[in-house]
Amino acid sequence: MGCGESTLKFTLFVLNILCFILGVLTLSACIFALIEFEFSEAVKIPCIVSSVLSCILFLTSILGCCGAQKKSAKATWAYSIIMLLLMAAQIAVIFVQPINFNNFSTEVIDKAWNVTDIKKDYLMTSYEIKYECCGKFGPSDYTDLNVTIPLSCYRNHNNRIDTNLLDVGCIDKLNAMFSSNQRIEEISDWTLAGLEGVSALVGGMLAITLQNIERRKYYH
Repeated sequence: MGCGESTLKFTLFVLNILCFILGVLTLSACIFALIEFEFSEAVKIPCIVSSVLSCILFLTSILGCCGAQKKSAKATWAYSIIMLLLMAAQIAVIFVQPINFNNFSTEVIDKAWNVTDIKKDYLMTSYEIKYECCGKFGPSDYTDLNVTIPLSCYRNHNNRIDTNLLDVGCIDKLNAMFSSNQRIEEISDWTLAGLEGVSALVGGMLAITLQNIERRKYYH
């Protein structure tokens, strides 16, 4: 086995392990989101598409390892082509079908606001305490309904001081929180697309090397 072949095989194994891990993590996150937020249209299609791509990536990583181990140029070429297609699909998802966190925030708070009174009190209270917000859009959501503003809308649950009233709605607070998550998701998506591209390149180089080795055998 030549030094170049050994290096390419080792590099491809490492890349496939990374792709395998990222594929499993992405699939797990998508399945969790689909179960936890089954009511959300904002996450449904992006998560389903990402789940399908993650499963393909998972299987393709296995194909790449098997092709390299068995020194199969055909299997390695097939691996490289699929990886290129996955990279293209990943980039398409980034631009065409990303998660709309603004819509997602609205869906989450709307669901908490519109459920039955007992459950609503629990859900809205938990969001208001966690994110230091009040109502969907602000305290007026309660006053417009002639409902007493809950203690969860006040800092330290103290409604004796007017300035303690939180005047920011929970939808805006969730949007602010998700803006940082969106950046993390974009970095993760581009990292995965880049990893798939590098894997396709290394796989192609290994396939060419394996083909050259096969050709040389006919001259000996």
